[in-house]
Amino acid sequence: MKEEGARPAFPSQEVRFIYPRPGTLYPADFRSPHFRWAAPTEQVASWHVTLKVQGHEEDVSTTTEKDIWRPDRAVWESLKQKSLESGRTIVARVEGLSAEPSRQVVAVGEVRFGVSEFPVAASILYRQVPLPIPGVEGHELIRWDLGDVASDNEPRTLLTGLTSCLNCHASSLDGRVVGFDINYEDFNRSRFVIAEMAETIELTWERHFSWNDGLESDENEHGHLFGANTARISPDGRYVVAGGKTDDVILAPLDLPEYSLLGDQTAGILLIYDVESGEITPLPGASDVNYNHGFPDWTPDGESVVFSRAKVDQRVVGVPDQDDITEEVLSSLGLGDVDAIDRHLGLDNVKFDLYRIPFNNGDGGVAKPIPGGAGGGWSNYSPRVSPDGKWIVYTRSRAGSFVRPDANLYVLPLEGGEPRPLATNSSRMDTWHSWSPNGKWLVFSSKRDGSFTNMYLTHIDDDGDASPAIWLADYRAPGLAVNLPEFFPVREGELLEIRLDPRLDVFEE
Repeated sequence: MKEEGARPAFPSQEVRFIYPRPGTLYPADFRSPHFRWAAPTEQVASWHVTLKVQGHEEDVSTTTEKDIWRPDRAVWESLKQKSLESGRTIVARVEGLSAEPSRQVVAVGEVRFGVSEFPVAASILYRQVPLPIPGVEGHELIRWDLGDVASDNEPRTLLTGLTSCLNCHASSLDGRVVGFDINYEDFNRSRFVIAEMAETIELTWERHFSWNDGLESDENEHGHLFGANTARISPDGRYVVAGGKTDDVILAPLDLPEYSLLGDQTAGILLIYDVESGEITPLPGASDVNYNHGFPDWTPDGESVVFSRAKVDQRVVGVPDQDDITEEVLSSLGLGDVDAIDRHLGLDNVKFDLYRIPFNNGDGGVAKPIPGGAGGGWSNYSPRVSPDGKWIVYTRSRAGSFVRPDANLYVLPLEGGEPRPLATNSSRMDTWHSWSPNGKWLVFSSKRDGSFTNMYLTHIDDDGDASPAIWLADYRAPGLAVNLPEFFPVREGELLEIRLDPRLDVFEE
């Protein structure tokens, strides 16, 4: 083997590292990562891989025939410790070798990355789903997994095999209270079940409610039943806020499996559930039926709610759901052309702005647009407030909200300012994001590596800048896509199972 820095026997081609990317930062408690690179030539028969901290001797030198490799834990822990103590980067180098007998270097690549002093100190609870996402049938294939980024073990499946469909989930800031949206009986998306965090989370009939409970009527002014999603539990666990959907359109064209939840909320208000009293009320200031309110999140002090709002466009209220849109209609629009489908349905006019409203113990107040998060011709939605109350990370696309192919993540000061795209963005749907409890890391989903959504991690520094994405390689099972990742303040072994009361496991057409 030639010494590092020596010239190869003949000109070699450059190897591009897919993961990690230059400048990637790994959490202090991150398990041994996967290294993945792209071979620039078919001449490569094997790879020589070296890892070292800059200025130190090599920690590992090995050979592999694959273009993906993972060091053992002892080597990785040694590298992390040396990097943290010295403040120097880690250098990964691969050399592609031709076949015997020449064994010449035909490709070379190198990447430098670092280790952050900050751990994640939490696990990720997320959902895995088949594509296209199931409608009436197929819910039994959906599974709920929990992964601790510090563990070398694969994520643990906590719940699967259901008839009903659990959706968005949330916890209080301290992780003491948790909750799940439920699609229950005939596409009724208005149910929510709340529970205490424990080794086994029990989702019981007695702790569930419908967002329709306590309202004057099960129907709103548009004549549609309330659905509700993206519910968030207040930091102290006392209240739940949700986007009460009064109208939406969901479209699942079979020839677009990678974007099988095309559609949008077209009207809605914010609803508040008081855990202690069981009372459900609209949030004053965010309940005007002339506006479309949704995607709420709490500020960490619990004193205000950040959410998305758009003007209700009466032309798209009452647009039929997927069952009323035939394959012939879709074909006439040109399958695969998301913009054409949006224009046909009128969803290209759905553009959300970011707002903030005082909570006032449920009395609400005046909702005000967040400077930088409103206007500009974009749709801004799914705001998530950092645990220190400094930043909002939100999703932006040309229009709409759910599963937008052009979705990217943006960061904005909570008090308003200049929005900036996260440097970790890609060209294929970056969304479904959550802050770690310490506010140093963001988990999100993306289709950057294919139609089946994967999960990624990025560091957010004090200036709101993001590091290149870390691929969570073992978090997706073959044939499934990941979504709805949420950090939960538990570690491996502290949450083992989720049980759903059989009386809630009902889903009928």
